[in-house]
Amino acid sequence: MNKRIYSIALLAIIVVSLIPLALLTIPVLEAARGNPPLAGVACDLITLTCTDIIFATSDISIKAGEIVVSKIDGISVTGYYFAIVFAINDTWTVEFDGSWFDLYMSTDGYSVLSPDDIKYAGPFFVVDLVTEGLKDITFENPYLKEGRATFYIGKVEIAGTNYSVVIGPIPFDITADYKYIKVFDGLATQIAVTRVVVEVLPSISLIPLWGPPGRMVTLTGVALKPNELLNLTYGPDNATHDLFGQVWTNERGKFSYTWSIRDLKKAWSGTGLIPKDGVPIYVWYNKTGVLIDSVTYIEYRRSFVELRSLKFGDIALPFVDLYMGAGNDTLTVDAFVFDTIVLAGAWWNPRDTVKIYVGGKLVAEASPNETHGFFNVTFTVPELPMGPNRVDVYNAGVRYVFYINVWPTLVLIPEEGYIGDTVEAKVYGFPANSLVKIYWDVLCIDKTQVSYPDLRTNIVNGTTGPDGKFNVTVTFKVPRGPGGVHVVRAVVDTEVAFAYFIVLPRIKLDPSTISADYGGVVKVIGEGLDPGVTYAVAVDNNYYGDVVCDECGDAVARVIGAGFRPGIHVVSLYPYWRVDGFLVYALLTVTCSGDPICPHIMLIRAMVEDIKDGVAYINTTLGEIEIKLDELKPLILEVKDGVVTLATEIGVVKADLATIRDLIESLRDVTITEIRSGIATIVTEVGVIKADLTAINATITAIRGDVVTVRTDVGTIKTDVATIKPIVAAISYDVATIKTELGEITGKLMAINGTLVVVETNVGTILASIRDVVIPGLSDIKSVVDAVRGDVSATKGDVSAVKATTSDIRDAVAGIKSDVAAVKGGVEPIPTLSAAVWLAVVFSLIAAILSAVIAVSVRRKIAG
Repeated sequence: MNKRIYSIALLAIIVVSLIPLALLTIPVLEAARGNPPLAGVACDLITLTCTDIIFATSDISIKAGEIVVSKIDGISVTGYYFAIVFAINDTWTVEFDGSWFDLYMSTDGYSVLSPDDIKYAGPFFVVDLVTEGLKDITFENPYLKEGRATFYIGKVEIAGTNYSVVIGPIPFDITADYKYIKVFDGLATQIAVTRVVVEVLPSISLIPLWGPPGRMVTLTGVALKPNELLNLTYGPDNATHDLFGQVWTNERGKFSYTWSIRDLKKAWSGTGLIPKDGVPIYVWYNKTGVLIDSVTYIEYRRSFVELRSLKFGDIALPFVDLYMGAGNDTLTVDAFVFDTIVLAGAWWNPRDTVKIYVGGKLVAEASPNETHGFFNVTFTVPELPMGPNRVDVYNAGVRYVFYINVWPTLVLIPEEGYIGDTVEAKVYGFPANSLVKIYWDVLCIDKTQVSYPDLRTNIVNGTTGPDGKFNVTVTFKVPRGPGGVHVVRAVVDTEVAFAYFIVLPRIKLDPSTISADYGGVVKVIGEGLDPGVTYAVAVDNNYYGDVVCDECGDAVARVIGAGFRPGIHVVSLYPYWRVDGFLVYALLTVTCSGDPICPHIMLIRAMVEDIKDGVAYINTTLGEIEIKLDELKPLILEVKDGVVTLATEIGVVKADLATIRDLIESLRDVTITEIRSGIATIVTEVGVIKADLTAINATITAIRGDVVTVRTDVGTIKTDVATIKPIVAAISYDVATIKTELGEITGKLMAINGTLVVVETNVGTILASIRDVVIPGLSDIKSVVDAVRGDVSATKGDVSAVKATTSDIRDAVAGIKSDVAAVKGGVEPIPTLSAAVWLAVVFSLIAAILSAVIAVSVRRKIAG
């Protein structure tokens, strides 16, 4: 019996112990695995076809951030791109469990992701590796050169063999310690890693690579020797005369240098595609003179991209884009004197302004922008002689020129007005000592319509002096005719200049002033109107009738001057084609003469007898008027001899001072809500009253917090501090003068807080603001502040001591963190064990426990 028990126990122990061994043979998913080869491939990345491949057996050399391979196994190659090979025909070099994968670069060859590994591209789709042909994908990543790069993925056939590849650059912002490419497709335990070593060669990057001369650029270098002095030159020799800068690499072999790129100062002539030049930049080790790398900046030449005149209308160069333009000494634009020239340029040095000179005088300047060296200016053509005049454009020591071809010019002052107005005519650029005839283009002369060739009339003549300008003042009267734009010409033989004058419409009333009992005809005479147009005549905005304009721009309507009340009346014309109101109007004045009521109204005298419940009771010579206070809109103008004078909507009204004072004192809430230009707005329960502050003799009597009490001749009124706008007018030692809307008050300076001061006055404490105040006692105040600052400095010493103690505590905490990190370092590798190993460990523990339990059970059986 005992033997049987022992046999069963032994069998159980053996079975349980063997379970972990069986589990170790179960396949477990472990993500990407394998060792993808590295190679150089000869491909056309435009047609996406490849013709050759060279596999690396030990190492492959490539500049940081580049796609072109420099060496394969130590042998120089040209025209080959960096490629990771994932499959050769049907043989895969990497096994995937996921559908996506990313590319990392590492300093170690472990089949796990290390803390310093950097992801530089992805995600890629695994399915793209088996798709015929190459597919381009662009990724943005800070480790790539210029922050982005294009990769190519797919299956290509080379010499009868199919290769599944990813072609692309390596990271730029790395050190030479990065030597391995890792392929990662998820969060599992293992990843694929290359066995071939990547030799990262020094590389430089220039941002931006193109632009105008003088643009700010930044040169960055990586994977260089650490802590080395570098020479930066514009020439292919490490010579002093080409040296423009020096910079040290840091401990990671990286450097960055920013400067303004060289201005080649190259000009060009003609029009078309703007030329560009290369500015080569070389980087050398200062100690050894060894060339590290070079890069070329593309510098576009200064160009004009637009030139035109607004008044003359000549477009010498239309704007197309920033890459098509004109060079030096190429353009000529036709213009008048005082014309407006529009000039735009591109690729000018942004480190200096563009200055434009005409006749040796500066007429405009502009600042080119940083990106394209673009500027756009307008300027007025000054007085210049007829013919071509050179314009000089300067920028950073470079001069470009173009020409303004000045045509004979006629200038009218003013350029618009009414019939009969005086206009001055000036000419420029005309032949010297010549008779110039001024013609006015017309449609009718002396109320008679005319036709070609009589569509102009000679209105004035003048003679030019040696400078081509009139030698006397020449003026003319605007002739009668239609309104609108008229052409005015100045003619000397075959030389003709023209200008435009706008005749404005208007109406006149004859007579313009009538008595109330006139009863006669008032003529409405329109001139400068549109021929043939029908106008509506309105009197006081009421339709009266129609009138038609004749061919010379004149129209006459008649209004009967009866039934008009004394005062101002308006007569206006409305063209039917306009929907935005009247065209012209005139005022008709009607006097009181002959009116039965007007003289009595002028003799009315009014006195406010009482104000109750918001209604003012006004006693006049014609009877009593009742009107709401809000409708009356009273403004107190004067308080004198017990009488208040108010301006109201119905005229000037007098009131007994006691009446106004009793009203204000009887109300519970009377507040000044606004003070503007010496006028206070007083809001009451029954309406709003306005008052001239000097008239009511307003004085501050108390300040309690934000509430201000104001005593006036018409009663006591409340307001607030914000309304009286207290501002510090002056500070002398501890005495402050405060300026308010209600006058000045003085008091003792209690505190200063930024731009605010606290002042204790005899009417209360007030908070005022400081605005551009000259403070005579500032030095004394400063001494007090300095004393306080000394106390603060002493306190700061105590704080520093506390800070030192805190630093000790921080160091202790850092030590604890270090210990925790050490423990964590020992713990973290555990999750990297495979799932099978974990299961084996678990079942081993179970076997041990079962063995112990069975052993105890056997002993109990034996014992009885």
